[in-house]
Amino acid sequence: MEWNPGYLVLMCLNPHLNTTSVLSQPVLQRSRFILLLQLVSHRGRLRLEAFSSTPFKCNSRGRFLMQASMGAWDPEARKSRWSAFPDRFRDFGRKVLEVPVVCHDNPFLYYDKDDKCIGGNIDILQMMGDKLNFTFITVKVLSLLWGFKMNGTWQGMLGQLMYYGKHIMLSSNQITPESAQKFDWTYPYWENYFAITVRIPLPLPLWRNILYPFSTLMWILIIVTTIVSASILSLLVYWMRCTDDPVGFALKVSAGIVNQPMPDAEIRVWWARVWLVFWWVAVDILAAAYMSNLISVLTEPAFPPRIRTAEQLSKSYVM
Repeated sequence: MEWNPGYLVLMCLNPHLNTTSVLSQPVLQRSRFILLLQLVSHRGRLRLEAFSSTPFKCNSRGRFLMQASMGAWDPEARKSRWSAFPDRFRDFGRKVLEVPVVCHDNPFLYYDKDDKCIGGNIDILQMMGDKLNFTFITVKVLSLLWGFKMNGTWQGMLGQLMYYGKHIMLSSNQITPESAQKFDWTYPYWENYFAITVRIPLPLPLWRNILYPFSTLMWILIIVTTIVSASILSLLVYWMRCTDDPVGFALKVSAGIVNQPMPDAEIRVWWARVWLVFWWVAVDILAAAYMSNLISVLTEPAFPPRIRTAEQLSKSYVM
């Protein structure tokens, strides 16, 4: 059970050896890909021929192709891995699989009103059967044992796979190191044993709603930009002797951030008016963004950010 190569290459230099009996061995059939290179007699001459094994496919006489010929071996024609190792299980030849089930894994497996085992896993296997050309029947495990090892013997559905020739198990089961060595498992797609739970934080104070629409960094940038833009413009206007009150002029420019108008008579030069046009467009956009976010904050209470990572959890711990 420990020997299970994914790619298996066999070579036979005896043209009279029955290699079909060799390929029929279960220990070889565990490999997903098989390539057999054998000398065969063809028109009185020996040549190296390639074979694979497709035990679920049948020839025209209805016999399973345990040894399927791929023609004479040509290294140039089979340089890629997939050309040398064809897919052995693309078609299961309408094989009927026996599936042991404990039908108590809702919503994946459960009984309907007619006492028939249905569920998501049954649907998945049905779609796989339509794709790979196989059918299946479910076999109820009467002891309601999902699968474990007791006194050196596998019990439940795992025991059905190990000792009674069943093919595949659909019910949920916990993967252990020992069962992972003896059985092939799909990647886990559902688990319900452990979870980390934290309390949902209380809503943020309502009196701070006026600040929530923008982040702290955004508020700092708005304040700094307003001070710098109003100060530079007022200093330039004062330097050009277009105003006698630079402080008052700067305050009136800053008032644009709260949609306060400014008298046209105080703006006498054209370049200052162009400056203010761009400034007012910018503050109008900021005001629209602020009002939109403020409406959403007032409609839905704001909460502190929740813990999403282990790093955030460690930082939230307070002695």
